[in-house]
Formats: sequence, C-alpha cells, structure tokens
Amino acid sequence: MTGTLRFTGVSSAIAAVVGPAVARLREQHPRVESTMDEMESTEAFQLLIADAADISVGFPTATTPPVDDPRFEQHVLLDDVQDLLVPTGHPLAQQDSVTLRDAAAEPWILDFPGGDTHDVVFAACATAGFTPRIAHHVKEWFAVSALVAHGLGVCLLPRLVPIPDEHAVVRVPLHGSPRPARTIIGTVRRGAARHPLIAAGLSTVAAVGREIAARR
Repeated sequence: MTGTLRFTGVSSAIAAVVGPAVARLREQHPRVESTMDEMESTEAFQLLIADAADISVGFPTATTPPVDDPRFEQHVLLDDVQDLLVPTGHPLAQQDSVTLRDAAAEPWILDFPGGDTHDVVFAACATAGFTPRIAHHVKEWFAVSALVAHGLGVCLLPRLVPIPDEHAVVRVPLHGSPRPARTIIGTVRRGAARHPLIAAGLSTVAAVGREIAARR
C-alpha cells in the first residue's frame, strides 16, 4: 500500500490517538506517508469538506455537523471522561470524588467562546445548574494547568490530556450527574472509507481508541 494519509484533529486526540496510530501505520505500511494538522473540531470538518484532510479525530460540539449529516461517516472511538483540576492545597483536592456543582462558586479557566472545550464546559455546568464564573480565557492545556497550579482557578481536564509533573495540581474525579465526558470520534467523508488507505487509517485509530478505553 502506498500514498499519503492526511489526519486532522484536536491536540489531545492527536497526541493520544493519532500519533500512536500513525506510528503503527508506518510499521505496518512503510510506503504510506502521513501528515497531521491540529485543528478545532469545527475546522476539522471543514477540511474534510474541502478534501484537505482524510480523517478527523475530534469530538462533537455545538457547531459540528450532526451524526446523521449525509456528508460524513462518524465513528465513536472512545469516551474521554473529564475530571476537575484543582490546586494541590484546595479543599476539594482532599476528596476521592466531587460533583460538578461542588465547584460552582470557583473561578474557572476556560477556552475562548466558540472554542471546542468552552462549549463542552458550559453545557456541563448548565446541566449541573450553574453558570461558571470565568476568571481567565486560556487555550493551551499546559497554560491552563499552570494557572490552576498557581491557585488562579479550576478547570475540567480530559483524561487524554497529561498533567506536567512540575504543576502542583490534583485531578479529582467527578460523580453524579452530569459526569462530563467528550466522545472522541473518527470522521471521514461519506464513502471515503472504501479507499483502502483511508480504511486502514480509520481502522488503526479505532484500534488505538479501544486500547485506551480498555486501560481505564
């Protein structure tokens, strides 16, 4: 098998799912080249529409196409549970688990409005019965974790996202309803999975997703 397989997706999915999948594809099919472009989920769908990408790995948001959109095939890869991230000395850090509403009065650190994670957090908080008070708008996970470590707010952190060792933070599991999670999906253009190269790529990201889910 030869050719170039073009991936796109959100940063955490590229790191945890796409990267390992591309490495595996390289071992199995040495003549296949792969490229990766980090994009927000909505932008990734646009790349698929423009035939500028073959496989997207991201998660549904308020602005992504519905699952029955005839232009795409969307495949669930895994559920990425989110935890509450707090500073080491925070009272909630001592709990085995908390509800999302336990953090209702905290200052929050979120992505900018319109960003993928912003929509996910606001939807979860609304279901829990509160609107988060946003103290800081920060996009990159490393920066979010650093601000939490300095006691400047809390955030929801997907389990696909690693915590830097030097950040004094605690990942506190959530229980009750809602228990926020991102559904990680692999998406291709409708009918594209019949192409052997794209089928191999989709199969490999699905296998990596199953392995991640089995470890949890």
